[in-house]
Amino acid sequence: MPRLLLHAGFHKTGTTAIQFFAWKNRKSLLKERTIYPDLGSFSRDTHAHHDLAHAIAGRGRHLQCSHIPHLVRDWHARAEAVSSMLFISSEAFCRHVDPVYPDSWLASRRAYLKKVADFLSGFNTSVVIVLRRQDNFVKSIFQEKVMKNNASGKNQFASFRERFLREYEQNSFLKAIKLFEEFFQDVKVLVFEDLIEPPGLCMNFFQSLGVDTRRMVPVGAMRKSMDPRQTIIKIFLNRAITSTRQNKQVLKWLDTAPVRELLQSHYGQKKYDLWESFERRQHFLDFFEEENEMIRSRYFPEKKQLFPPLQDYMAPPVPRLSERIKADVALLDRCFENSTEFSSFASARPAISRLKSRIVNFLKKTE
Repeated sequence: MPRLLLHAGFHKTGTTAIQFFAWKNRKSLLKERTIYPDLGSFSRDTHAHHDLAHAIAGRGRHLQCSHIPHLVRDWHARAEAVSSMLFISSEAFCRHVDPVYPDSWLASRRAYLKKVADFLSGFNTSVVIVLRRQDNFVKSIFQEKVMKNNASGKNQFASFRERFLREYEQNSFLKAIKLFEEFFQDVKVLVFEDLIEPPGLCMNFFQSLGVDTRRMVPVGAMRKSMDPRQTIIKIFLNRAITSTRQNKQVLKWLDTAPVRELLQSHYGQKKYDLWESFERRQHFLDFFEEENEMIRSRYFPEKKQLFPPLQDYMAPPVPRLSERIKADVALLDRCFENSTEFSSFASARPAISRLKSRIVNFLKKTE
């Protein structure tokens, strides 16, 4: 029976970098008897297997559940032909549920994982999960929500954390691991903070799986996160953004020279953090202390702590947006209309102009 490694997340643990690394080095991986397959004509996914995870949940963009058996048979034949292991990667496997049980997250999560296991039943499947210290994990997820203008990306970080704790069952690392173990005999757990040590995330990740990457081509950081100053401005702007296209335009705008100059004039060179204080950050981590110790004792008995301890020093909290900064942001019409980033998007200007008008109207209502 061919072996299959299912890299199932978590989100915000370098998954995109790992996927691009595997795609870029797929020929070298094959020499190491590891196949990083694509989804063929069934999907437009190029570097990862997100559409497979979505399809099993009934949310495939192009790949559908009916396509999966044919795809899996093809993978099985390829793996047997060259005596190689398959490597599949999508962080969506760690969060999807089956819509058949809308009233019970636990039942719907179990139903989804059973479907995954059933589709992969022809393989000797091992699951790989990467964990990240929860204070950085929740902050990184929040910044992605803000970047994408999701509903929770319109509120403040503190509100997001409170909801994260209220939905503990869905956000528990230990619960996630145990659910995977109900359907897969072998679950390997790794720690993000360990993997980012030299020689780097991707090299360490694959070496921990027994794959020699010394001659493979490295990749850099795949997604640059917004800094805290950009994040709080984006939260403010999210209240006026009404479309995905507009959101993409605003993200480009946030990285333009005029905006960088505006941030510099108001905040200077000082680095900031979204956490309000060391005490609140530590209090948040204390909530997961028992869970982390259980994971450590089971999967990392050689370690004293699952994650590195929180350092006493942290950057000061980013100040709240003043009315002056809001006004300056709203009135940067030259930046919106004349920046080189937008000069080639003439059709975007009306949308940006409407966005600016909504921001100005919002400011008037809050005066």
